[in-house]
Amino acid sequence: MTHFFEPGDVDHPLTSKEGWAAFVAESTTPPAVPPPAALQRLNEAERTAYDQAREDYHAQLVIVSTPTIRHVAATGRKRILLNRHQHSARRGLIVSGPAGTGKTTAITQLGKNFEQLGQQRGEVLPDSLPVV
Repeated sequence: MTHFFEPGDVDHPLTSKEGWAAFVAESTTPPAVPPPAALQRLNEAERTAYDQAREDYHAQLVIVSTPTIRHVAATGRKRILLNRHQHSARRGLIVSGPAGTGKTTAITQLGKNFEQLGQQRGEVLPDSLPVV
């Protein structure tokens, strides 16, 4: 069986401009939970759609605020503030630790939060490219 992809169907990696823009723009909201009586009255198609929405939400792997993520985010925000008006000798951040502790997740969440706040303040231009 052959499947033809439309240009909008392709998931871009987070390391591409398109992938990063999609990551920053995405928002995760859980599906509305109907009251138990209404849930029992759903027909088969409605129940399937409801179950699919729940599965899609859980498949998005909502980020949990772990101590590592909170520490990297707080330290990263401090570095960003300290570097705001620096022309040289910028302060950096090295994130290290064992595999699976959330280093990449923490950095991507820091970048997403920084860009979203910059967009809200009008500081990030639409065609700018973030650099980490």
